[in-house]
Amino acid sequence: FRVRVLCSLEETQSLWSEISAAAVTLPLPAVAPTQLRVRLPGSSTLLVSWQSGLLNDCEFVESLVEGQQVGQATWFQPQGCTGLTLLNAYHCTAEALTAGTQYVFRVKTSCADPRSSSSW
Repeated sequence: FRVRVLCSLEETQSLWSEISAAAVTLPLPAVAPTQLRVRLPGSSTLLVSWQSGLLNDCEFVESLVEGQQVGQATWFQPQGCTGLTLLNAYHCTAEALTAGTQYVFRVKTSCADPRSSSSW
């Protein structure tokens, strides 16, 4: 960018300023996945599915799935739901879960530039 003062008398206008240093705008992050569903329960498994959001400026790396036992504070990446690097993969089977336990899940899109990753 550069600036100058404009006056009604053209001969009294200022010279242009020095050019500013280059600046970059932030990337537009991916839209968070939606329609998160958990179904087909087994004694130690649950099928987790979702709909991916618009990628915008995201160079897709993977879908991150985390689970949490209801009533607990810690989130974990369940077995069977890691390394989801295929862009068009919208489900995984969470494995090695504790029988008779309630879980909640969340999903986010991870991008090469973390600033363009989606929220949970």
